[in-house]
Amino acid sequence: MQDAKEKLDVLNHFIESLSSLTTEYCILVEGRKDMLSLKALGVSSKVLSLKSWKGSLISKLEEIEEPNLIVLTDLDEEGEYLASLIYRFLNGSKHVILEYRNMLKKRFKGELKGIEELPKLQSRLCRILKNVHCGSALTPDLTEP
Repeated sequence: MQDAKEKLDVLNHFIESLSSLTTEYCILVEGRKDMLSLKALGVSSKVLSLKSWKGSLISKLEEIEEPNLIVLTDLDEEGEYLASLIYRFLNGSKHVILEYRNMLKKRFKGELKGIEELPKLQSRLCRILKNVHCGSALTPDLTEP
């Protein structure tokens, strides 16, 4: 039970941190479902989906105006590759922040594979703890229209 409380506290702090970002920050995720999941959790910061872009990833990365980029690619092999590519390509011209992703990877290893799973993880932890206020975020319907 204590482990679930700690994990929920970490997750809620993570969500609050993302929600309090200024307009100088942009969050990069892989897909549309990742974007929707962050929005469902109350993250109002600018979120861009890499897979929704047309054309070359590198040319699209160059078009991002914000000086600070938070990379929240999935925690799988493809996500690792994308995070590494973004860091190598943009670090120096932009402040590329991997700490949020690294924290998720370390703290939720084996429980979380992708960003789109965050609302379900939060709901599961809330159900385990039953009496803890978990905010108003509900697990969204992320099926494609």
